[in-house]
Amino acid sequence: MNYGLYVAASGMLVNMYRMDVLGNNLANINTTAFKPEATAFHWREAERLEAGLTNMPPKRLLERLGGGVHLSPNVTLFKDGQLVETGNPLDLAIQGEGLFKFAKGRGEGNERLRFSRDGRFTIGADGYLTHAASGMRVLDEGDNPIRLEPTGKVMIQPDGAVMQDGQRVARLGVVVPPRMDMLAKAGANTFTLSNTAQESLLPSSANLKQGWLESSAVDGMSMMMELASANGAIGANARMIRMHDELMNTAINRFGRVA
Repeated sequence: MNYGLYVAASGMLVNMYRMDVLGNNLANINTTAFKPEATAFHWREAERLEAGLTNMPPKRLLERLGGGVHLSPNVTLFKDGQLVETGNPLDLAIQGEGLFKFAKGRGEGNERLRFSRDGRFTIGADGYLTHAASGMRVLDEGDNPIRLEPTGKVMIQPDGAVMQDGQRVARLGVVVPPRMDMLAKAGANTFTLSNTAQESLLPSSANLKQGWLESSAVDGMSMMMELASANGAIGANARMIRMHDELMNTAINRFGRVA
C-alpha cells in the first residue's frame, strides 16, 4: 500500500472528527452554561520508530514524512459565558469559580455526584430542588438534597443560602475542583469527577446571582472559521488520496505493462 495514502487518510479522519466536535459546539450555542470542546491530536512517528524497531535499517525519505496524526483526548474550554437576566427566582448564575452539585440518584462517589454551572433549577413534584436539564436533585454543602415548599417564596442569597418565607432552609453546595481539567463531561450539561478528585473539593467563594443565567461559552464566529478550516483540510487530504490512487494506477497499468 502506498505510504502516502496512510498519511493522507489519517489527516482526513482527524479533521472529520474535528468537524463533528465543532458541529456539536455550534449546536449548543444557546445551551445554558455550555462549555465547548477543542480537539487535540499528536504527530505519529514513522512505523519503525513507533514500534521501537531501531535495529531495522531506516527509510529516511519516508520517515521524514512521519506517520500521520493521531487523536488525543478532547480539551474542554472552561471559559465563562455572559450573564443573562431571566427574572426567574430559581435561575442562578455563578459569578467566579465554582460548580453546583447534583445527585444522580444511585451509586456512590463519582457514580452519584454530578457537577455543572447550569443554574436552571425547579421544584419537583416531590418538593426537592431539581436541576431542570437533567432532573437530578440539587445538593447543599453537606451533599444533602434541598426540600422546599412548592408555594413559598424562595430567595437565594449571594453566599448560596436558600431562604423560604424568611426562614433559612439550606445552603447550596458550590465547589471548586483541584483542577478544571479533571472534570469529564457526563451528559445533560454536567460533569463527573473521580473519587480522588472529589476528596479534594473546596468550597467556592463565588457569589450567586438570583434571576440570572450564564449563557453558552461558544463563540459562533470562531466555530464557523474552524469548521471552514477543517473542511478545507478534509478536501486537501481527499485530493492527496486521489493523487496517490492515480499514481498507483499509472504504475500498475503503464509501467507494469512495459516491464
